[in-house]
Amino acid sequence: MRIRVIGDVSQFDSDIQKQLRDLIELTKNNTRITVIFALNYGGRDEIVRAIHTLVRNSELTEQSFAQSLDTSGIPDPDMIIRPGGEKRLSGFLLWQSQYSELYFTDWHMPEFTSQRLDEALEEFRARKRRFGK
Repeated sequence: MRIRVIGDVSQFDSDIQKQLRDLIELTKNNTRITVIFALNYGGRDEIVRAIHTLVRNSELTEQSFAQSLDTSGIPDPDMIIRPGGEKRLSGFLLWQSQYSELYFTDWHMPEFTSQRLDEALEEFRARKRRFGK
């Protein structure tokens, strides 16, 4: 598996930052599955950090902005599962979730099972995706 991290890890202790960099480097060539950890992640913070990068490095286009986000190189999610009974994204992947299908549940993550994933995927398959059209 390949490990990716999104979020502002610069606030972590230097030894934790190094361990994360080492883990990412160790797994960077693995392609079967990618696991993404959102650590100290906030959608607004991600956008502000991307803008700071762009102001220093290049002109602002939709593509250059997307490449400056934590999720650069990761496809936008087709579906976001939001457990815990909340009916909001709470700032999660603000830019990337533009055409994501949302699936809200009353159960919490410790109750997430393969059967519940199958139920969510079945509902996803039944949806007609229009991508804003």
